Amino acid sequence: MADWSQLPQELIEQIALKLDTLEDFVVFATICRPWNNALTSLKEHERFPKLMPWLLLSFNPNRNIHYNLDLFDPCKDKCYRFNLPEAYNRRCWGTSLGWILTLGLDLEIHLLNPITKASIRLPPQPLLTPVLTDPDDSDLWKIQLYYIKRVFVFKSPIDGQLIVFVVHYDDNVLSFVKPGNSSWIPIELQVPSSEYLRGDNSSNWNQIIQLHNVMDITYWNGAFVIVSKFGGFTFLDLNQIAQQQQPCLVQDYPLIPLEISNIENNNEARIYLIECNSDLLMVLRFKAEFVDSQEDDDDYSDLIPVDYETINFKVYRHSPGFGMDRGWEELHDLGDLAIFVGSHSTMCVTASSVANCRGNNIYFTDDDYHVCTRRDMGVFDMKTGTIEPYYLNVDDNEFRQCHPVWFLPRI
Repeated sequence: MADWSQLPQELIEQIALKLDTLEDFVVFATICRPWNNALTSLKEHERFPKLMPWLLLSFNPNRNIHYNLDLFDPCKDKCYRFNLPEAYNRRCWGTSLGWILTLGLDLEIHLLNPITKASIRLPPQPLLTPVLTDPDDSDLWKIQLYYIKRVFVFKSPIDGQLIVFVVHYDDNVLSFVKPGNSSWIPIELQVPSSEYLRGDNSSNWNQIIQLHNVMDITYWNGAFVIVSKFGGFTFLDLNQIAQQQQPCLVQDYPLIPLEISNIENNNEARIYLIECNSDLLMVLRFKAEFVDSQEDDDDYSDLIPVDYETINFKVYRHSPGFGMDRGWEELHDLGDLAIFVGSHSTMCVTASSVANCRGNNIYFTDDDYHVCTRRDMGVFDMKTGTIEPYYLNVDDNEFRQCHPVWFLPRI
């Protein structure tokens, strides 16, 4: 019998570079220790195969008595069932670094790698500010569903540590933490005081407020770029994060494309940011009210609003000095890129590098922050402007504690 552990290191690495699915990586790593070591050493290699995000599916804790969580691999068009008591009965958000963030009814917050089951405890929800004071907000179920809106995990280029951002509370404020910290640090902004704006020059010109209406954050060109609900931008210096200043102040740059004015009155519109091949892209997601018919005992129908559904996307690329759009150029073609948006971290991949991935398409999942009766999930084709449903096996009657979310798996 051949001793696979004795193969030359260079040959093992060449074999690893031919793999293209997570299932293959897992099998490869379990062959023997030298093969696992080779895979570990190649993870940061520029030629290391890229993966397509996986879909973490929703679950019904009343029916899921075995603590199972279903993960869908688009590359193989296959659903895997993982035994994950760590995620049972918890709200989940996906990220691009292999982690999902979980929030339970105990208000404990963890990072969990669903593939390796590695877990990192973060400061619990009560240590986020603003602190909930409304008696109606004391319902743990409501806190779990509504308090945290979006989650982002980055790896610091300065010290290699993880940095976790969460958008939370009704005002969509932003806080961050590093694993090991005892509390969350709010992102705050200096703005002109209301007295100063009213003409009282004797008053202090500035006040510090918590950054709010946050829609997305990405790392680009040496800084964290944050976009607000109405398109305003703030830039957060990475050194401030590294020094863990309290509070953490940011600079504000209201640089927006003109198209933003069309969504200011649409409360269900969404704005996403993503760095793709060194470009800063902004994705606008437009929604319309969805109505459904109901029949009652008198055999007549009423049209009642149920939810919102996605009807269109627009994509812009940051291009300094680009004419009247104040630095933003509209893109009508993404080329070989595929973008993934939702309540998870915004992600992009080169479609030709992974199986079953469509370039020039935007994959989206439901990012409404409330319990609803259907799932707004599909694929938008930039060329045709059409939307196709995605993964039709999702049961709309499942408990909406955990929306289907994309995450990029890592081992």
